Amino acid sequence: MSVFTTIWDGKARTGESPVWDVAENCLWWVDIPAGALYRLKDGQIDSWSFGEDLGCVSPIATGGLLLALRSGLYRFESATGTKTLLAASLYDPSEQRFNDGKVGPDGRFWVGSIFEPRTGKHAKLYRFDKRGLVEVGGDVIVSNGLAWSPDGTTLYHSDTRSHVIYRYDHKDGEIGPRSVFAEVPQEKGRPDGAAVDAEGFYWSAQFAGQRIIRFAPDGTIDREIETPVQRPTMCAFGGKDLDTLYVTSATDGGEIKPLDGATLSFKPGVKGAPVPAFDPTK
Repeated sequence: MSVFTTIWDGKARTGESPVWDVAENCLWWVDIPAGALYRLKDGQIDSWSFGEDLGCVSPIATGGLLLALRSGLYRFESATGTKTLLAASLYDPSEQRFNDGKVGPDGRFWVGSIFEPRTGKHAKLYRFDKRGLVEVGGDVIVSNGLAWSPDGTTLYHSDTRSHVIYRYDHKDGEIGPRSVFAEVPQEKGRPDGAAVDAEGFYWSAQFAGQRIIRFAPDGTIDREIETPVQRPTMCAFGGKDLDTLYVTSATDGGEIKPLDGATLSFKPGVKGAPVPAFDPTK
């Protein structure tokens, strides 16, 4: 097993959305059902609570954070606690919420939803930029796994419940038809949040699979890393040199491993591809 360091052992119900903030030199992540935001900076952990599900977070290039709450997308200033609505959610909040989200190489924000009854493929994929929030895809149960190839021409996107990772051609904020990138066998887990490294390999956290899988650009499995948590939810490269992989996890469904719900880190031996901050001018 790789050597993991425990960053925070707070027993998150669904820890998610680790993202490295280059400007602030810190790590952000969330606990979705707790509506909680966390920051690790200079060895200290701070937190904020919002009273509703918080799917994901991203730094904004002009300052502040972009939060995907159940009710919509908001700008948040951590220093003052000010929260400003940018776009209301486009789904029925009684049955959906925002889930995994990430900024693309051109500075636009992409975020998917989860269809909570899980009885059909009704979740969506959205893009948010200066033109507003628009639906760009769907036909999934649990939208997840957003990441881009280092050159920005490929968008990856998974449906966790269907055990499938898709790929799309991507250019200037537009995507082509999707194709299957990889299918994950049930015994290996469910493809959750993901990251891409500088070599173009796709790192996918396998919920309920106790592992992270590194996929080659052709979709074949290059490497499997056993984790000390049963339900890793997402991984993200960070640190000054982007050579640390941060991993969030969940306790929802019951704790199986002692560290379930913790946020962890380890050195994977490869650097990550940079993830930019959201650019509201794009």
